[in-house]
Amino acid sequence: MKKLLFVCILMSCSVAVLPGCGDDDDGGSGDIDTDTDTDTDTDADTDSDTDADTDTDSDTDSDTDSDTDTDTDEECPPTDCTGADMWFDDISCLCWQNPSTTLPLDSMTGGISLCAALTLGGFTWELPTIDQVRSLIRWDTCVTDCGCEENVPGGACGVTAESPACLEGHPLDTCETYCEDCTWAEGPGALGCYWDAAILGTCMGATVRSSSVQSNDTTRGWGVTFEFGNVQDGPNANNGWIRCVRVES
Repeated sequence: MKKLLFVCILMSCSVAVLPGCGDDDDGGSGDIDTDTDTDTDTDADTDSDTDADTDTDSDTDSDTDSDTDTDTDEECPPTDCTGADMWFDDISCLCWQNPSTTLPLDSMTGGISLCAALTLGGFTWELPTIDQVRSLIRWDTCVTDCGCEENVPGGACGVTAESPACLEGHPLDTCETYCEDCTWAEGPGALGCYWDAAILGTCMGATVRSSSVQSNDTTRGWGVTFEFGNVQDGPNANNGWIRCVRVES
């Protein structure tokens, strides 16, 4: 009987304890901590920096530097200045009379007539301007005193048919001041003439005549003394070497 009573008391106690499971924190806090911590941290770090780095710098750098470096160095068109007693200057692109015999000596007026009457190669010829005569100067073989380098076209010598004010003669003006000599006969031509070695004839003893006259005295004209490579003036009536240039059409 005592045993039975003890069992009953024990069962009652168990029933009384079950509802709280020993946790007397009223509020029945099953405290299931629903903080499922989904914190999905979507930082998938897609970092789509595709960085294909296409670097389209095609760098065509076509550097079209055609190097036109025209020291008067322009390309000359094809020429028919190829016959006997003619010479083609591939710097100025001019066709010159270049006789194997000695050039005539004449005054400016006589030179104009001689060139107009010339029928060499079936072409028309004329007495050259001072600019055209200056284009014949070559001074690169000069070794001592080479002031005539200023007498080539584009040099400091201001005597030019395109600037009448610079065609004044004596007294010397600023244009003529820079028209200096080179040392006698150190040019590349025969006898040391300051012209191309392909040019025939002599330059000694006279000026090669031009058709350009002084703007303040039309009785005086300009020419080049090729034994010195210098530009100078003189009376039109004086004789000079006559070398004709072809009239370009």
